[in-house]
Amino acid sequence: MKVPQSERPEGFRRVQALLAEQGHGHAPRWLDVPAGTCAEAAEALGVQVGQIAKSVVFRRKSDEAAVLVVTSGDKRVDEKKVAALTAPSGTGGLGRADADFVKAKTGFSIGGVSPVAHAAPPVMLNISVCAGRSASLAVTVVTVVVFSAMLTALPEVMVGVL
Repeated sequence: MKVPQSERPEGFRRVQALLAEQGHGHAPRWLDVPAGTCAEAAEALGVQVGQIAKSVVFRRKSDEAAVLVVTSGDKRVDEKKVAALTAPSGTGGLGRADADFVKAKTGFSIGGVSPVAHAAPPVMLNISVCAGRSASLAVTVVTVVVFSAMLTALPEVMVGVL
């Protein structure tokens, strides 16, 4: 089903505006089919699951900050490693982020969290999704490359391989 630009979700339009503002050469791709999982997105785009950037959000208990991890769609996120980097022992650690928390902190719904254009800056970004991958990644991953140049503008960012 074709959705006119003016009727696309606010989050999609926010990402589109940010990429244009940053002079990025690619606009986000709108899929006319539901893609709430990496497998669905890969199928819709005709790429491998590992070519999809997956955003996983955790709740840092000490200050209720959103901890964002962006990784390859075929990888699992090791919550203990993320906690060790972002929520040292004695600070309460990390918790699961429910749908309301994710929406409030990022401005996106679970299953559609963009790596850029969040409602509030996230705590951590892991852009290892691009390591060792072909340059012809899905457009979803292209946004990861763009925000790697914007990392210095965020208040608390750690980049690394988890």
